[in-house]
Amino acid sequence: MNDENRNSKIRGCIFGGAIGDALGAPIEFASYESIVQKYGKDGIDGYVEHSNGFGEFTDDTQLTLFTIEGLIRFIIRGRCKGISSLELVMYHAYQRWMYTQGEIVKSIYYEKISPKNNGWLINEPLLHKRRAPGLTCLASLRRDVRIDRELGSLDYKINDSKGTGGIMRVAPVAFFSPNPFSTAIQIAALTHTHPLGYLTAGFFAEIIWNCFEGDTIIDSVMKTISLVRNESNFDCEEIIEILQEAIQLAKEYKDGSISLTVQECIEQLGGGWVAEEALAITVFVSLVYENNFENGVLAAVNHSGDSDTTGSMVGQLLGVWLGIKTIPQKWIDNLIGSTIIESISKDIIEKTYYRFNSYNNPRELDSYWERYPGW
Repeated sequence: MNDENRNSKIRGCIFGGAIGDALGAPIEFASYESIVQKYGKDGIDGYVEHSNGFGEFTDDTQLTLFTIEGLIRFIIRGRCKGISSLELVMYHAYQRWMYTQGEIVKSIYYEKISPKNNGWLINEPLLHKRRAPGLTCLASLRRDVRIDRELGSLDYKINDSKGTGGIMRVAPVAFFSPNPFSTAIQIAALTHTHPLGYLTAGFFAEIIWNCFEGDTIIDSVMKTISLVRNESNFDCEEIIEILQEAIQLAKEYKDGSISLTVQECIEQLGGGWVAEEALAITVFVSLVYENNFENGVLAAVNHSGDSDTTGSMVGQLLGVWLGIKTIPQKWIDNLIGSTIIESISKDIIEKTYYRFNSYNNPRELDSYWERYPGW
């Protein structure tokens, strides 16, 4: 893959997710009937939250940004210090996000959470806005690890949530890890310890990775199913079944063998309030609109369900598949916080797993430490 295509895919994924999130934010809890009644027969066709035509992303994108930050810090620490814990570095990243939400941080590592000398992201004023943060994420991160030293993990259950807070933030894992499935499930399990809460995150990161490498969306999904069935020890049949349903629905819709509308197909898969439904809706919509970012993201938000999360996930998948040039420029220009998205996208392009490991001398990475301290 040449650098131009690679960079376009990364920027497409990160911008696509933030844009889908911003489009869906104001209609997240609205029924499809009320959306149509208010905005017309096709629902919303652009940003509607602000009267000046601008859109604003929510906690979905905030957490995605702090996921990126954590992944970069994890790699920098490993290369510069010779040792790094994915779970602990990512936990600190999410604690920094919680700090931006005005929450009291109970951490034995408080100095690694506060804004002072702690990189650039936590010091972005826009991120210090509460944009409907997920209750499970907050509850998981509020736990006092001074008392209970165990973080949420595959082996240590802290809740029984399979909400979307784990899956909606892990797409960027594909740009940093040679094993997206296993890395994403570890990251998601920090806050969501129902198997469907973290295994779906692994599926999504692996699908994003395959598309990044050039596979079609359908091939990416099928490769992921094959990988999980043949190379993992997890029982993922419930996830695979709903993915197969989504694939079949997309096929039947495209060949005209069913009379359902896109919105009716989405509702057949669920509302997207739990992770496996959000993943299935994302795959269905992305297959139907695999060559049209704009129509795909609009379909993903105009339904009776978790509009910002499904919008964000479809934006991420179509964005990595189609690239940045397929995203309407007006949506990029009118996105509040677009400079943050652009800045962190450039950092991903510079600081992916493969780029970092091309350095012969780890000391060459010291210049990154101020922007991304390794904790």
